[in-house]
Amino acid sequence: MLATGAHAEPGAAEHAGVEAFLAGYFERWSAADIEAYGETFHPAAVVYHVDDAGRARRQDLRDFLRGQRRAHQRSPGMAEVPLAMDIEEQRPGFVRALVHWELRQGQRRERGYDHFFLLRGEEGWRILSLVFHGE
Repeated sequence: MLATGAHAEPGAAEHAGVEAFLAGYFERWSAADIEAYGETFHPAAVVYHVDDAGRARRQDLRDFLRGQRRAHQRSPGMAEVPLAMDIEEQRPGFVRALVHWELRQGQRRERGYDHFFLLRGEEGWRILSLVFHGE
């Protein structure tokens, strides 16, 4: 991706740090470690799901995490695997990331996208906003 205007691709170290953070996000979710997964979110995080009809539904972070815990309880063995990542620095310590993922559970496969805005603070990278949808 070409850098334009105020937006630029992060340096190699920054890019690697964001990739590692996002890999940890997917690993925690796949391990059904919702407590650790929840720690990847900023306390002020906003989460939206866009359904197949294009309707957006905003979820409070606490409700979102509760729903993720229930989903893992109802459907054990789920794993989300990142297929591709596009990371763009918006300004130092603030990046946009688009992740194409695949949900795997036995023979079941679903694909979708997570759109992240990440903010780096004293504790490292945290998700400030997440918008997710299927393909």
